[in-house]
Amino acid sequence: MTPNSSELQGINSYSGTDTVMVGNDNGLSIAGTGHTNIPTTTLKLNNVLVILDIKRKLLSVSQFTQDNNCYFLFYQRGFLLNDMKTK
Repeated sequence: MTPNSSELQGINSYSGTDTVMVGNDNGLSIAGTGHTNIPTTTLKLNNVLVILDIKRKLLSVSQFTQDNNCYFLFYQRGFLLNDMKTK
């Protein structure tokens, strides 16, 4: 999720009624969707939601790992990102 649609390609406006529920129980409206790549990598982010009222960018680990055929290993002070094919 991002508040900035200029970071995305292939933007489609969203006309549905779904919202993104945040910690204070507010539902934030979805303005659109798009996709992008992480610079200097082959990693991609698909179906990125444009949420104009969100304060920070958020990443769905589940969607990211499915889109990129990889997995995360989380540690106390960081994480590793591993490719499923080459490990």
